[in-house]
Amino acid sequence: MPVIELSNVIAGGVRRRGATSATGEVAGGDLGPFRKAGAPVGGDFNAAAEKGATLIDSTNGKHYTNTGTLAATVWTVTGTQV
Repeated sequence: MPVIELSNVIAGGVRRRGATSATGEVAGGDLGPFRKAGAPVGGDFNAAAEKGATLIDSTNGKHYTNTGTLAATVWTVTGTQV
Protein backbone atom coordinates (compact mmCIF):
# COMPACT_ATOMS: atom_id res chain seq x y z
CA MET A 1 0.00 0.00 0.00
CA PRO A 2 1.48 3.42 -0.96
CA VAL A 3 2.24 5.88 1.80
CA ILE A 4 1.52 9.59 1.40
CA GLU A 5 4.15 11.71 3.05
CA LEU A 6 3.07 15.10 4.36
CA SER A 7 5.92 16.75 2.50
CA ASN A 8 4.21 15.76 -0.77
CA VAL A 9 0.77 17.19 0.08
CA ILE A 10 -0.15 20.60 -1.33
CA ALA A 11 -1.23 22.82 1.56
CA GLY A 12 -4.90 23.78 1.34
CA GLY A 13 -5.15 22.80 -2.32
CA VAL A 14 -3.27 25.97 -3.27
CA ARG A 15 -0.63 25.70 -5.96
CA ARG A 16 2.42 27.61 -4.84
CA ARG A 17 4.56 29.54 -7.28
CA GLY A 18 7.86 31.29 -6.84
CA ALA A 19 10.76 30.70 -4.51
CA THR A 20 10.01 29.24 -1.09
CA SER A 21 12.02 30.43 1.89
CA ALA A 22 13.18 28.22 4.77
CA THR A 23 10.11 29.33 6.75
CA GLY A 24 7.71 28.31 3.96
CA GLU A 25 6.89 31.82 2.75
CA VAL A 26 6.34 32.09 -0.99
CA ALA A 27 7.78 34.97 -2.95
CA GLY A 28 5.48 35.97 -5.79
CA GLY A 29 2.09 35.04 -4.34
CA ASP A 30 -0.29 32.19 -5.04
CA LEU A 31 -2.30 31.15 -8.08
CA GLY A 32 -5.26 29.87 -6.04
CA PRO A 33 -7.94 28.85 -6.27
CA PHE A 34 -9.02 31.32 -3.60
CA ARG A 35 -12.53 31.08 -2.17
CA LYS A 36 -14.94 33.77 -1.04
CA ALA A 37 -18.64 33.86 -0.17
CA GLY A 38 -19.97 36.47 -2.59
CA ALA A 39 -18.48 38.33 -5.50
CA PRO A 40 -14.92 39.60 -5.02
CA VAL A 41 -14.05 43.27 -5.28
CA GLY A 42 -10.81 44.87 -6.39
CA GLY A 43 -8.34 44.66 -3.54
CA ASP A 44 -9.53 41.29 -2.23
CA PHE A 45 -6.43 39.12 -1.63
CA ASN A 46 -3.97 41.95 -2.40
CA ALA A 47 -0.38 40.76 -1.87
CA ALA A 48 -1.59 37.14 -1.97
CA ALA A 49 -3.07 36.54 -5.44
CA GLU A 50 -0.81 36.89 -8.48
CA LYS A 51 -1.98 38.03 -11.89
CA GLY A 52 -3.74 34.97 -13.36
CA ALA A 53 -4.83 33.61 -9.95
CA THR A 54 -8.32 32.15 -9.74
CA LEU A 55 -11.13 32.69 -7.24
CA ILE A 56 -14.39 30.81 -6.70
CA ASP A 57 -17.48 32.62 -5.41
CA SER A 58 -18.99 29.92 -3.22
CA THR A 59 -22.33 31.75 -2.93
CA ASN A 60 -23.08 32.29 -6.62
CA GLY A 61 -20.95 29.55 -8.18
CA LYS A 62 -18.93 31.92 -10.37
CA HIS A 63 -15.25 31.71 -11.28
CA TYR A 64 -12.97 34.76 -11.43
CA THR A 65 -9.44 35.49 -12.64
CA ASN A 66 -7.16 38.21 -11.26
CA THR A 67 -6.46 40.46 -14.24
CA GLY A 68 -4.74 43.02 -12.02
CA THR A 69 -1.44 42.60 -10.23
CA LEU A 70 -0.17 41.03 -7.02
CA ALA A 71 -0.29 44.47 -5.36
CA ALA A 72 -3.66 45.55 -6.81
CA THR A 73 -6.05 42.71 -7.65
CA VAL A 74 -8.85 43.13 -10.20
CA TRP A 75 -11.24 40.16 -10.28
CA THR A 76 -12.84 39.48 -13.67
CA VAL A 77 -15.60 36.90 -14.12
CA THR A 78 -14.49 34.01 -16.33
CA GLY A 79 -16.50 32.74 -19.27
CA THR A 80 -20.19 33.30 -19.77
CA GLN A 81 -21.20 33.20 -16.10
CA VAL A 82 -22.60 36.73 -16.18
